[in-house]
Amino acid sequence: MTDGHAKCMMKIDTKDVEVLKYTIGDYFGEVSLLKKEPRAASVIAITAVTVVYLDLDSFNRVLGQLEDILKRNMENYKKFK
Repeated sequence: MTDGHAKCMMKIDTKDVEVLKYTIGDYFGEVSLLKKEPRAASVIAITAVTVVYLDLDSFNRVLGQLEDILKRNMENYKKFK
């Protein structure tokens, strides 16, 4: 995200729960791209936001070399399942 603030919402036990907040420099959606699965959460803007996005091919080409680091960071999300 290059500007603004957002929050990550997940459905846990039928309730919508805020699990993370995002600000400038944060990223989201990488788990879905790495695992090639549908997104498990929704990111909702709290303020006006500006984001940069990559499609799967661009993600693999540009960030493929960082895959191990991104996968290691996925461990942070397991506590929300």
